[in-house]
Amino acid sequence: MKKLTSWIKDYAYLFSVGTFSYFRRTPPKHYLGYVKDGKVPVIILPGVLMSWAF
Repeated sequence: MKKLTSWIKDYAYLFSVGTFSYFRRTPPKHYLGYVKDGKVPVIILPGVLMSWAF
């Protein structure tokens, strides 16, 4: 039951963030200063699509 609850919360969060990102498509200004020439910035969000087990 705990896994089901976590799964539901995870997908509800994924849906809400996906909806928010659809309407706000510009990157945050505080991230723009860290971009290096010739490299693509990557933001890792643990637990959004799968759990991270170490």
